[in-house]
Amino acid sequence: MHNFLSIIKNFLALSCALAFAQSGFAAMPAQERADRFLKLANAGYQALYRVNSEAQWLAVTDVTPEHDAAAEATGKAYAAFNGNPAMITEARDLLTHDKELNDLTVRQLKQLLLNAAEGPMTNPNLVAKRVAAEQSSSYFI
Repeated sequence: MHNFLSIIKNFLALSCALAFAQSGFAAMPAQERADRFLKLANAGYQALYRVNSEAQWLAVTDVTPEHDAAAEATGKAYAAFNGNPAMITEARDLLTHDKELNDLTVRQLKQLLLNAAEGPMTNPNLVAKRVAAEQSSSYFI
């Protein structure tokens, strides 16, 4: 559980870095701005995806209260990162410049928005309930 808590702390630090970085992005050309944004977003996503996947695997292969709690905590952190309103706003804004962006960048930004739709932190209580419900229903009876 301690490892998961440190990952969540790192997630919060990354979220703060993203918020601070966005303030300097606006003056850049769209492709450069998107590249920097996606570099940060992808790093956070990959780290949280891995930790969340490992926690989910432990929760279904070694069912203990500790693993259940870790899976729920990492699921919430994963959803909070993907559905962060600042991420959504930046991706939407960048897509208004889609003619200035390469095709891969446009696809990545659209995927980021699709991921955000699964856990929009504009309604954090709903997301927390969804994550908890998914965790409790992930066992075979």
